[in-house]
Amino acid sequence: MSSSTEMPVVQTRCLPPQWPYLFRFRYLFTKFVIEWWFLEFVSWVFSAICMITIICVLLYYDGKALPRWALGITLNGFISVFSNLAKASLILPTAEALGQLKWSWFRQSKPMMDFEIFDSASRGPWGAFLLSLRTRGR
Repeated sequence: MSSSTEMPVVQTRCLPPQWPYLFRFRYLFTKFVIEWWFLEFVSWVFSAICMITIICVLLYYDGKALPRWALGITLNGFISVFSNLAKASLILPTAEALGQLKWSWFRQSKPMMDFEIFDSASRGPWGAFLLSLRTRGR
């Protein structure tokens, strides 16, 4: 019996030429979008842009007559649309942050009532207030 140090050759089937690009895309997607919270950051930036746009328009039309824009859009309508866009874009980072906080909180053994408090925090300001009392800023 001879002892050989050669590695066995494993035969693999040939991968299609586009597969390395798919693996690279999956890796980059996982790294930048999921691990680095890219979508949450983009949502926050979009909300900030909407708020800045509202402020700039209000400063521009301060003390002037109400503008007459195309399609009958009023200044109030413009502010309403942009404020709702800003509010809607903040839902994603808020939900993700609450989910991460819940995960961190329940890493150690905690009462199940805390789960209800975390759940109610995602539903409105009163739940968020109760959560801030319960966690005491931790």
